[in-house]
Amino acid sequence: MINIQRVFFMIHPTCWAEFPDGPPESFVQNGGNLSDFYAASNWEKRVNQKQKEFISKMLEDDVLIIYPIGKSNEMRELISYAERILGTRCLVIKSDVYREPEQLEEMDDPIRHFLEDEDMEGRSEFWDILPVSEREDMIKEIREACEVSGYNWRPAALKVVQGNRLYAMEIKEEFRKRGFEVDPSTVESEAFGEGFEQCAVDWKSMLSDYLGWTNPIENRFDLSVSGAPILFDADFRERLSLESDIRLFLWEKSQGRPMGLFVRARARLEDPSYFVHVPIEGVSLEGWNVTGHKVWPSENPSLAVQNGNLRVPVLSGTRKVSSELQTCYLIGCDTAYDRFRELLYTATIYSEV
Repeated sequence: MINIQRVFFMIHPTCWAEFPDGPPESFVQNGGNLSDFYAASNWEKRVNQKQKEFISKMLEDDVLIIYPIGKSNEMRELISYAERILGTRCLVIKSDVYREPEQLEEMDDPIRHFLEDEDMEGRSEFWDILPVSEREDMIKEIREACEVSGYNWRPAALKVVQGNRLYAMEIKEEFRKRGFEVDPSTVESEAFGEGFEQCAVDWKSMLSDYLGWTNPIENRFDLSVSGAPILFDADFRERLSLESDIRLFLWEKSQGRPMGLFVRARARLEDPSYFVHVPIEGVSLEGWNVTGHKVWPSENPSLAVQNGNLRVPVLSGTRKVSSELQTCYLIGCDTAYDRFRELLYTATIYSEV
């Protein structure tokens, strides 16, 4: 038996490599800029090399779990390299995930329909991918979430629950086969990959709970890539731990502009939404979402001001809320880094059902 001390999750590390000839037509049609495409693509190439260097330095009681994406040469090379260096301590996820029925997006109270309409197209295929025992537990989990949040939340969360459960099952079984033992109360873990604030958050958000681990799976930025233009000129500074498994990530952009993002390291389906009240008196702030649109201040802001505080959402990774609405990078336009850090670190955190 091998006692595993640390587990690392490399999630979808070669997204941009899927398009070696340039951006797909859909990227341009959706308003994407050519320069942004190549900024992210070049960033990914540099990070893929850093990921190999990281793998080469992993310890004998470390495990790497890879969530592959696509069929690019870069993805195959990363897997081959990791398997050659780590042997059985490299686990490549094979579980398939089946998305929730598409028509749910057009319905009011979609989760009620999902639970009650047994003849809904795509519903049986969604459930068939799970063993019966997992289906029963998942239905119970969904109903408990509905008791807290009602039935009108984004159905994309169903796929996240299904995927995290499937991955946990596969990881437990592979650890058993390979003779790996983990102390659930002490094991440490980190996730990195793409997008930093998207799949690398979503596909491990519930995993630590399903694995029975005490500590959440932390997100790591230096081995991650994002398509968010706001990050292209940002140097990462630090990750701070706050209450309710919330982490504050801090960067410094060009010309000394500090930037921060609030993210939960772990979330459950039934959890409420979390927000941070950031005081705005005497400081100029901007809020930007993951697609590069300014959400505050703007003519149609998606953020609100309450009693002199900017109400900033905390990214949860459950997909109950659209990532465009939930991901908010804050920039301190006229504020030194240390003051900005203190402003965000001491801001009030609260939850809403």
